[in-house]
Amino acid sequence: MLAFLRLLLLCGLIGLGYAYSSERAAHEADNADHARVIARFTDAAKKAEQDAKAAEAQAAKRANAIAAQYEQDKLNAESAAKRTADDLRAGNLRLRQQWEGCKAGGVPQANGAAGQPDAAADDRAESAGRIVRAADDADAQIKALQQFIRSER
Repeated sequence: MLAFLRLLLLCGLIGLGYAYSSERAAHEADNADHARVIARFTDAAKKAEQDAKAAEAQAAKRANAIAAQYEQDKLNAESAAKRTADDLRAGNLRLRQQWEGCKAGGVPQANGAAGQPDAAADDRAESAGRIVRAADDADAQIKALQQFIRSER
């Protein structure tokens, strides 16, 4: 009987050992699966972060290019305003007849005795230059906004 109990105890211990080792192996397999899933997730997260940074850098580059073009267009508008005023003063450009006949506050158009242009003509030249600059500047703003909106879509 004692031998039978020893044999039964030995079989029980062997069974427990086998169950323990198979459970341990299953646990290690689960841990390995979890490690692979976590590694894939980490890789995917890193790739997504890199893609987002690349997209952000590209968007910043486009925005900087649009801003640079806008600044250049503003400089061109200022140059056009100056050219217009200078051309009007030099007589290379003429305003419409409606503007030519204008008198600013009753001041005569020219000071013929002194041979100097009157202040009203100078004001008209400056005003025309400001109008050209404002129109060109508004055009540059609209173009920049349209480019920015297109680049964001």
